Amino acid sequence: MRTLCRSVANLTHPLGACDAPRLSRIHCYLPVEIETELRARAKARKLPLSKYIAAILTREVGKDWPDGWSERVYGGWKDPIERAPQGEYEKRRPL
Repeated sequence: MRTLCRSVANLTHPLGACDAPRLSRIHCYLPVEIETELRARAKARKLPLSKYIAAILTREVGKDWPDGWSERVYGGWKDPIERAPQGEYEKRRPL
């Protein structure tokens, strides 16, 4: 059985140019070996553990679509999307 440890990371979520960043706390359970490796990598980069983990998560879960996503979607978008002519509005009787 692997020994587990609890790790806590504080992540920032930017709200906008005029808002101060808010902090969110995430608790996760990791094998001790993974926590040890994360701490060593954070130390090598001279970052606190929470900032190092936040950078990894931001890179992996960022807000942009993954590279090549639209080409991999069924059918893909090869041609520009254009709106077809809409015609005239139908005339209805007043209620």
